[in-house]
Amino acid sequence: MATILIVDDDPSYRTLLVLLLERAGHAILEAENGESALEVLRGSRVDLVVTDLFMPVRDGIEMLADVRQMPVRPPVIVVSGQITGRDSVYARAVRHLGAVRAIDKNDVVRELPLAVEKILARRAGGPHDAEPSAAAEHEQPTRPRKPRDRFRQMCLASVALVLLGLAGVLRAGPASAEQVTFVVGEWAPFVTRSRPDLGNHTKRVAEVFARAGIDAVFEFMPWKRAFELTRAGDAVATFPWASTPERRAAFLYSRVPLATELGFFFYRKDRFPSGLTVASFEDVQAAGLSMVGVTSYWYEETVRRIGIDYHAVAGSALAWRYLDVGRADILLENRLVADQEVPAALGAGRIDDFASAGPIHETQYFILFSASHEHGERLRDAWDQIAAID
Repeated sequence: MATILIVDDDPSYRTLLVLLLERAGHAILEAENGESALEVLRGSRVDLVVTDLFMPVRDGIEMLADVRQMPVRPPVIVVSGQITGRDSVYARAVRHLGAVRAIDKNDVVRELPLAVEKILARRAGGPHDAEPSAAAEHEQPTRPRKPRDRFRQMCLASVALVLLGLAGVLRAGPASAEQVTFVVGEWAPFVTRSRPDLGNHTKRVAEVFARAGIDAVFEFMPWKRAFELTRAGDAVATFPWASTPERRAAFLYSRVPLATELGFFFYRKDRFPSGLTVASFEDVQAAGLSMVGVTSYWYEETVRRIGIDYHAVAGSALAWRYLDVGRADILLENRLVADQEVPAALGAGRIDDFASAGPIHETQYFILFSASHEHGERLRDAWDQIAAID
């Protein structure tokens, strides 16, 4: 059994990582940012660190630099929505800064347990051995570092920081007459990096704006971050989002919907072998069923107002795991999305363990344009004019 420190500012996402690694028998310590993580590392023996990249107070980049200065350096795995493959800009950058592995948050359920066991197995020869990074092996504390070695490490760190600063530019690709970046998260099959066209909704956005002479590019990140960047005006738009009064007060909604999708209540067949006949949120409350959902989804205010026993979690993978282990009775989701998410979260063939009731709700999804961005209103109007006749 190893002691693993999990560092993430999102409590729900930390819970997902705890569930994943406790099942393997590991002892888990938690920290909400890089600063509190350093306090834990100074006061406790830690065999492995799993950390987010972008956090308040002290982020994962700063923490990696601090860990490299420690006399005993546990290996560090970076788990971030900015990691879009092992050879992506961010993945290469954090490895140069000392991380032994970089994992996309969308792949964490499948990849993290295997990565942890592989790294711990390599360290089995000595519990306090330093783990070599992808950039260079750490020197032993008793061996003085040669000047050329120090220079090499400084160069690697500089390259990593430059890569981090230029990551968005490199992803954007060649420039065009006007290029607009939309910030989005993973919601296969509608918005996804797993398809060449990036999903049904993404394809439609690209086609509509192309008719306006605008080259739409898409930057993937956690949904919560996409939402906050757009609200603050640091990004011009994000999609797809359902309509709520709070969102309409904070964003410029497209008048023409992006799409309309049907939602179903999913449940485990073995928990309800006779099936469920619920057809509304009111039916769920009357039946005394508990529900799991993703934080900030459109239905959250409704289910809380009705009085449903509701558990809000950070992402879809954690929601499906809650449903799978019986911590909730139902989950509202689109069938096409469920067909993609269940294998990714729980494994191949697991979709057959679930049944659905419905459709429960027909939801219109929109593009949210930033009210604080100088081009938000113009791009909203361009979408509405072309999408209305498309």
